[in-house]
Amino acid sequence: MEKREFFGIHVVKATAIIFVFYFHFFYRTGYHDVEIFGWNLYLQTFFRWLTHICVPLFFLATGFLRAETGFSKKYYCGVFRIIFVYLAISVITALLRWLYVDQLVNDFFSNEKKDYLLDLCLGIFRFDTIGYGWYVPAFCALYLGIPVLNLIWKKLARPLFRALFVGWVALFMWLDLFDLSMHLYPVLFFLLGKIVREYRPKGGWIAWLWAAAFLALELLAAVFVTNFYPSHISYFDNYGSVLAVCFATSVFIGLYDIRAPKSRLLVRSAKLISCATFEIYLFAYLFDYTLYPLFGGWIRTVTQEAAFIFFPLVPPLSFLCALGAALLFRALFRLSRRPSRRLNYA
Repeated sequence: MEKREFFGIHVVKATAIIFVFYFHFFYRTGYHDVEIFGWNLYLQTFFRWLTHICVPLFFLATGFLRAETGFSKKYYCGVFRIIFVYLAISVITALLRWLYVDQLVNDFFSNEKKDYLLDLCLGIFRFDTIGYGWYVPAFCALYLGIPVLNLIWKKLARPLFRALFVGWVALFMWLDLFDLSMHLYPVLFFLLGKIVREYRPKGGWIAWLWAAAFLALELLAAVFVTNFYPSHISYFDNYGSVLAVCFATSVFIGLYDIRAPKSRLLVRSAKLISCATFEIYLFAYLFDYTLYPLFGGWIRTVTQEAAFIFFPLVPPLSFLCALGAALLFRALFRLSRRPSRRLNYA
């Protein structure tokens, strides 16, 4: 594969992890509790749905990078690295949460503190000590199933059979047959990533035109449903909705074949962020959990329109803190000495 394509995947992953922090801003404020009227909330809606594709971009990148992965002992041993990173950062998060929260109880050996610490430890195995930990079992399940999916794809040699396979996955997900919608969207995005790698569609302005069209449809649907039919928002407010799939795939096509710029700083920055996305994601909750309460006195006492003032401040600050913690973590544990060989780690 050409180097420029590898760099494009760096851009995809770096974009996705940055979007994570901005997307979580709307869950940390009162955006979802207000009706969408006025230019301020329309602008917030634009950014909310723009960053909504953060997780789909990760799975698309995984499908692109793991399109040829087969059964091997070395590959399956890689899951232990994922588990190790998760457990290590979960322990760090649990200890810092135990020290930081519930500050009204100053006695660290009180029953309240002991019970809280025990709950945090048990939460590691429930994937809720890190509030965003739901992604870990989803990614691990996909990681373990990738060789199987690639084998099925290889056996379905004819394009028609492959199209039917992808279509059935999408149909089962969109119709939520057998309650599989939340389990199938990683598979669908993985398969779409494989298709992009196999057929190499050209990006450019056409891809971005399609992306703009799908985003516009999402915005119109979001405003209409939120204001008039809020109980139906769940039908398209998820990673696997039809519009989300189309929008995320269009953005991915627009980014994956970007050529590396002449600036070494930009290239190194994209690679540095890309290769640490998993660690950054896991540290994201810790710093969101810490930073938003610091600004909470203002955010909670003002309207959602006024809270938007913090949008350019808190998410990038949280991202920079998580990036620093992730790089320090990787340096201490020597997880990667050659970043170029970690591109397939989404």
